[in-house]
Amino acid sequence: MSTASRKGHGAKSMVHSPPYAPLLGILLCFAGYPLFRISVLAFGLVVGGGSGYFLSHYLAGSGTAAVVGAAVGAVLGALLLWLFLRAGLFFLGVCLGGGAALTLDLERGLILAAALVGGLFALLMSRWILIFLTSAAGALLISQATLGRVPWAAENPVQTAQAVAVLSWIAGAAVQVWLTRKR
Repeated sequence: MSTASRKGHGAKSMVHSPPYAPLLGILLCFAGYPLFRISVLAFGLVVGGGSGYFLSHYLAGSGTAAVVGAAVGAVLGALLLWLFLRAGLFFLGVCLGGGAALTLDLERGLILAAALVGGLFALLMSRWILIFLTSAAGALLISQATLGRVPWAAENPVQTAQAVAVLSWIAGAAVQVWLTRKR
């Protein structure tokens, strides 16, 4: 059965987003980078602390060891998650730098150098990369949520979605830069 023949999925149907998409889009677009850093820290603390607690309680069997294990696990969990995030950003830069060098059909040594420079550049520019990515993702969610909920968007849905996405992305990136500025 084709997509167009299913009930409610004809050529004129509109893509509808879940009810939480506008709020998630606004949060991600306008506060994605600050919230991202907080959520990475919180997730590392919770997972590391819980793992440390259960492991020390299982191995030592005492409440004191479990509390110490939870504290050590929380610190290690946050540190490891931060390191994995940094490694992921480095490899994103490696892929982009190496991919650009491959596209230009450079020699193998230059491709490796470009990949390494791309990885280091991504680490140096991590704040800007994450602001760009979170504001773009939030802008796309806002744009999609606009299509199904705003009456004036039905007239020119593609142009409206594009305009909302671009304007949201620029505004979101500007707000995130302002929120994370050096004071």
